[in-house]
Amino acid sequence: MEGSEHIEKVVCGGEIYAVIIRNTLPHKGYNFVSESTDSMQVGVNHYDSGANIRPHFHLPVERALTDTLEVLHFDSGACLMAIYDENQKKFFETQVYGGDTVVLMKGGHGFRVLEPTRIIEVKQGPYLGQSKDKVFFEG
Repeated sequence: MEGSEHIEKVVCGGEIYAVIIRNTLPHKGYNFVSESTDSMQVGVNHYDSGANIRPHFHLPVERALTDTLEVLHFDSGACLMAIYDENQKKFFETQVYGGDTVVLMKGGHGFRVLEPTRIIEVKQGPYLGQSKDKVFFEG
């Protein structure tokens, strides 16, 4: 694992599998946790009262994606999260709590819910159905 106590990068074989943004991240600055080349861009940005974010829209850009990244925000509760490599071997495990956000970038993942939990999930679309979206395995 690389990073700080607030932003943890889960690494296996030199590749980033997940980024955990803990709810303890200080409320200051402009903090992008993704690399500019990642197909999902995730930042945690803090603004002082009275700041202005200029009105804008994003230009259309054609993108070719071969992976599906997920952003999970744990709004409340607690889970035990496991990260797996491409051979379905678990190599990392940690607890995530309400207020934490996880960017899943590579490999597999699973969760054991420890208390009632609400998760907000964001991933690329379109959704083509479970048979074309997921492969389940024993963890």
